[in-house]
Amino acid sequence: MIVSPLAEAVWRLALTAIAIATLATAVVQLLKDLLPVRRWFQRFFLRKWFRDRSVTKSVAPTSAPTKSEVAPPIPFEDAERELIRLATGGDYNAFYDLEPAQLCGQMNSAAQAALAYPTRHSDLLRFLAPEAKEEDIEIVTGTTDSGAATNLAVAAGQPDDGNAPMDARNRLAHHLQRSIDALQISMSFQWKFIVQILVYIICLGASLAIVYLVNPPARYSLIEVLTITIVAGFLSPVISDLVAVINRLRRP
Repeated sequence: MIVSPLAEAVWRLALTAIAIATLATAVVQLLKDLLPVRRWFQRFFLRKWFRDRSVTKSVAPTSAPTKSEVAPPIPFEDAERELIRLATGGDYNAFYDLEPAQLCGQMNSAAQAALAYPTRHSDLLRFLAPEAKEEDIEIVTGTTDSGAATNLAVAAGQPDDGNAPMDARNRLAHHLQRSIDALQISMSFQWKFIVQILVYIICLGASLAIVYLVNPPARYSLIEVLTITIVAGFLSPVISDLVAVINRLRRP
């Protein structure tokens, strides 16, 4: 059977792309296993995420703020230490090495514990819900008594039904959940984007190495090199997912 030159070229490029995609997947996994890159990234991202929102919350409004509207500065180191103590028993490495979904799941568990005992974890509540109103945090943590809480609710245009503490708690719980959900979405996207960029860099380097070191320089054109890089970069996460599925099937 005679194979046309076009089919032979396509087959050769396909095999090369698969080999490079496998290599890129292995290299990325090796880097993640040997270096604490996920830990570095997630700790930096989490601290920046909450700091940015705390700063936004602290921007002075157009009118003069009342005492309950002025949020005290959040001791981030103490709040972070309390978060990790509730989430993973104080193990920083175990906490920040988790997958984003697992990390945010542990954060949600810590938030529920902090909400159950708000007087002990007021700084943590401010840390995890930076966009919540300070008056709600004061009501939930007991800084404001029930009478003052009702007055604050009336001043904010809410009905005086005697449930100001419960309403404040529900609003704070809502802010906690939305804040952690938004963190998970943003952090997962950024992490996948960084990993994919790294995969394409490795694929490009491997493609150039094959073209100019293994094969004669005239074997491939620049367009073919870029084609191999793009196809290999696309196949790399597919190979990674297949490996993950196989590993799950091998578990007893």
